[in-house]
Parts: sequence; structure tokens; C-alpha cells
Amino acid sequence: MLPAGRQTLWLAAAVLAPCLVLTALFLRLLDQEQQLLTRVNQEAQAQRLANARQSLLSRLDQPPAFRGMIQNGRVHLPWENRASTTHLARLERAVQSNDFVTLSALAALPLEITDEHGVPVAAYAAPRINAKLRKLESPHLLSPMGLRLINTDPALIAHAEAAARFQKEEIHPIAGQWLAWGEPLYLIGLKPDRSFHAMRAPPETSLTAGQPLGDPFPNLRITLPVTHPADRTLTRQILIAMFAVTIAVALLGGFLLWRDKQREKQLAGLRTQFIAGVSHELRTPLTALRIFIESMRMSPDLTAAKRDEYLETMQHETERLSRLVNNVLEFSRIERQRRPYALAPTRLTDLVESIAASTRPMMARAGYKLETTMDNPPETINADRDAIEQAVLNLLTNAMKYSGESRDIQLRVEAAGPQAAIEVRDFGIGIPAAEQQRIFDSFYRVPSNENRNIQGAGLGLTLVRHVMEGHGGKVTVDSQPGKGSTFRLLLPV
Repeated sequence: MLPAGRQTLWLAAAVLAPCLVLTALFLRLLDQEQQLLTRVNQEAQAQRLANARQSLLSRLDQPPAFRGMIQNGRVHLPWENRASTTHLARLERAVQSNDFVTLSALAALPLEITDEHGVPVAAYAAPRINAKLRKLESPHLLSPMGLRLINTDPALIAHAEAAARFQKEEIHPIAGQWLAWGEPLYLIGLKPDRSFHAMRAPPETSLTAGQPLGDPFPNLRITLPVTHPADRTLTRQILIAMFAVTIAVALLGGFLLWRDKQREKQLAGLRTQFIAGVSHELRTPLTALRIFIESMRMSPDLTAAKRDEYLETMQHETERLSRLVNNVLEFSRIERQRRPYALAPTRLTDLVESIAASTRPMMARAGYKLETTMDNPPETINADRDAIEQAVLNLLTNAMKYSGESRDIQLRVEAAGPQAAIEVRDFGIGIPAAEQQRIFDSFYRVPSNENRNIQGAGLGLTLVRHVMEGHGGKVTVDSQPGKGSTFRLLLPV
């Protein structure tokens, strides 16, 4: 068997090692959970960016806001295509002569035929003849002024004004890429033939705030809608709960193991005390018997009275020895679970009177007075007569041991509802409240100065409790230090 210190170390290792391993595993799981959460959020963010980029690319197939050509860093817009001088000369002559026929012909000209300011020639002629302008099919061919004259869509005018501002920039874009320009923001795409087309950027895009869109929109950022990142709080809580339960189980197992070790240690100490107590109790009557036997052998001339006194003492010691041996044997059978109880109908008054008759002489010799009371007890009970007798004798023996200066002991039998009660009461040293439940444990004796000189093995009350449990009853105690103790055996009728 390992020494106590080494057992403690092994016990601590058995508890701490699993706890440390579980803690390390839990921390690793939390780290993996955090990494997974980060990766899921990153993938979700990347997917949102990809969706925004795809949405932006799909808008490129829509009609452009404005278009033109870039040559040598200079922007050329469609409305710079001049109308022929013939049309302009005809317009001037028709206006001067108020030539209705010519003005009507000029009003029918396509709106894309403009003057040097990008104003349609038809726009000059139409008001004079009250003609309705046709639907504008190519708004990019007109300047802002021309668009205003034909009273067209304000959005088209805004795009044309943006084109006019863009024309003032010196631009050197790369074919195939998109240039973010202006305020409000426009995306300018240059084709391999040096032509470009521009689109109005969505409101959520900018050059300074948001997430970078990446190719094919360098330097362009987009502010994505606010979305809650992937939250795995429930999973984390489950992991924490599992960890807490596992650690609690490990600690509880360690505590139970430690408690068993402590109980085993305590039981070993109690067994040692029991062996010492039993040895002392066996030695005392045996020594007395040997002394009186030797005295009788060495004194053949003993008087009859003296011989009777010696024989009575020897009988008393023999009975004492017999009770101790019976208790030890009974306890051995109980520990091996081989103590059967032969229950049979038993007259309760006859049983108690028999116990009183057998113990009264012994108690009288020791100076004790036994008072027996029958308070209308049940006539019969279903019991093992020998076991009940041994239990009551153990209580009476304890009453004698712990009566202190008192010499009065009461044995009372009565009905207690549906049960029969056998009560043994003394007026001795009593039992502290904190010890009243432990006195029924094997080998246990209340540690006190009064008990130190009282012989006993700590088995009597253990046997009493087992007998009561075997009969389906119980034993109770009511005691106060200095006022005595009352033990009640409650038996089913």
C-alpha cells in the first residue's frame, strides 16, 4: 500500500491531469471556433463585395451617361460635330426673311445637327413655326444648352454638364480599366479604340470610404449595407457549458475519491481502535476469571459464602464476555450481509418482561435500578425475538455505561400510532446534538473526557440500527448533555 503522502499526490494527479487536459482542449476549441467565425465573416464580406462588383458591372450594359473620344489626353465630345455651313446659312436667311417654307424644312432636320455651341439647328427654327420637336434619340450629341432648349430630361442635362466638366480634364486612362472621376462620382471606361463611355456611380460608392472593390475598379470603394456578422454565441455557450459540466464532474469525482480515501482512512483508524477496544474488553473478563479461578484453587478452605461470591462474579464476567462475543459475531454477519431475520408473531409484553427479568439481577448487583412500564402496548408484533432482545440488551448496557452518577434506568413499552415503541431512558451524561447521528456508525464513539474511561467497541448501536432496519422500523435518540438519553425502538405492528 502506498504511503499517505504518495496517495495524496496520485489523487491530485488523477484529478488535476484530466482538468488540465480538458482546459487545454477547451481553449483550443474556442480558438478554432474564433478562427472559424473570422473566416466565415471574411467569406461573407468577400461575397458581398463580389455581389456589389457584379451589380456594378451589370450596370455598364445600360445606356451611358455620356460618351466621347480621348486623343492625346484631350476629351472630344459628340456635340462638337458641326452642322454644315449650308444649313446655318439657310437658317440665317430664313430667319431674316421669315421664310416659312425654309424654316419648316430646317425644323425637320435631325436634332443631332447642331451649331458650334451644340444647339440643334431645328431648335432655332421650331419655335418660329410652333412645330413640336421630335423625340431625342441621341442625347449625347447635344450640349447642355441644346438639351435645355428642347426642354428635355434634367438628368440628361446633368450628365451633359458633367461631360463638359470632364472635357476640361487632362485624362490619360488605361484601356480596359475604369476611372473614378468627379463629384457626383462617375465611372469612365476606356475602350481599345480610345472611345470612352461614362456611367453614374451608385450612391454607395466613393473614393475614400468603404471597402475596396478591386479590379476592374481600382481606387474605388463601396459602403456595404450594415449586416450582422456570423454569430456563433450559442455554439460557444454550449462549449462553455460542456466544459463546465465536464470539469465539475471531474472535480466531483476527485472529491468523492478523496472522501472515500478519507473514510477508508478513518475506518482503518476506527478498526484499529475497535481491535484495541475489543482486545481490552476481552482481556478484562478473562483476567478476572483467571484471578478468581486461581484464588479458588489456591484457597481450598474458602467459606461457602466466599465461594458463592466468586462464582457469581465469574458468572457476571462470563455473561459480559458472551455479550461482547455475540456483538462481534453479529457485526461480522451484518458486514457479510448474512444476517437473516426470522420474523414471527411475538408477544411484546412477554418479550420485554423476559429481557427485564434477565437483566435486573445483573443491574442490581452493579447498583442500578430498572423501572419497567407497560403503557397499553400492542399485544403482538412480527419480529425476530432473539434480534429484538439483543437490541434492547445493547441499549440497557449502554444506559448502564453512560448513566454517570445516576443509577435509575427506565424501560417502557407503549403504542406509538401504527407502531410499537420500546423506550430505554437513562439520566446520565447525555450526547451532544452534533454527535447524535454519528453514534450509529460502526466503531464510532463520542470523543469526550467522560467516555475515555468507559469500555466499549462502538458496535452496540450499529447492531441496534441494523436490527431495526431488518424489521422495517427505526431507532431514534433524544438526548441533552448532562440530562440523559432516551432511545426508542419503533417497530411495525
